[in-house]
Order: sequence, then structure tokens, then C-alpha cells
Amino acid sequence: MIAADALVSYGSLARFQDVKRVFKVNDQAILGTGGDFADFQSIQRSINDKMVDDICHDDTISLKPKSLYNWLTRILYNRRSKFEPLWLDMVVGGIENGTPFLGHIDLRGRSYEDDIIATGLGKHLVLPIIRERIVEGRHSLNRKLQNW
Repeated sequence: MIAADALVSYGSLARFQDVKRVFKVNDQAILGTGGDFADFQSIQRSINDKMVDDICHDDTISLKPKSLYNWLTRILYNRRSKFEPLWLDMVVGGIENGTPFLGHIDLRGRSYEDDIIATGLGKHLVLPIIRERIVEGRHSLNRKLQNW
């Protein structure tokens, strides 16, 4: 599941309240972003251009989630190196060869893959609680299996 807020602020003014920040790339990949909306629109145009190029090749090869993730990592790292970062926090998800994929990319081009990813305040507040509950669930399951 990938979710994002639908608010675009202009300074302290909550200007637009129904904006989609989750973008379906193709049937295999999806992108969720937080941060500057103009930068998201720029990335969205770049992805659309790449998708048009893929369609024009007509080789039945489509952009997979991990390929999109690596490509976006290089774009954000390149922009950071030029001191023109895209102010985005991105989550790429999808299914690749029957296996779920989830990856995070920040504005500096740093990236990681995990089973659970959060951005913004959720990264600091919610993510540790979710991970703790998963570990507790595994220990509980192991105890039940040992008693069985």
C-alpha cells in the first residue's frame, strides 16, 4: 500500500486540498511522493517521456519497479551534485517477477529498500512502532509453534 497526503501548501496557506501525489507509472510500478509539488510534476513529466520512449521502441519491455527506482536515484543524486536538488521524498513500489518491491529515495539521492517505508514525520514516529509490532508478532508466532 502506498499513500500520500493530498494537500499542496503555498507558504503557510493550505492552497490546494485535493491533489494526487501517488502516480501510477505502469501496471507494475507506482510512485508516491512528498515534498515540493512542482518538482513532483517535473519528475512525472520525465517519467512520462521515458514511458513514451519505451512504447516507441515497441519491444514489449516495460519499466520495472527496481529499474524505475535506480533511475530516479541517479536523477536525484545528479541534481544534488549540481546543487539543484529536487525537494522530494519518493517511494517506489510494485511487483517485479511476482515479488513485491518497495524502495525509498530522498532529495540527496540516498536510497534504500525495505518491507515497510515511511516518509516525513511518519518515518520518525510511526515506523519504529510498526517495526516493533512486527518483531513482537514474530516472537509470538515462534512461541506458539514451539508449544505446538
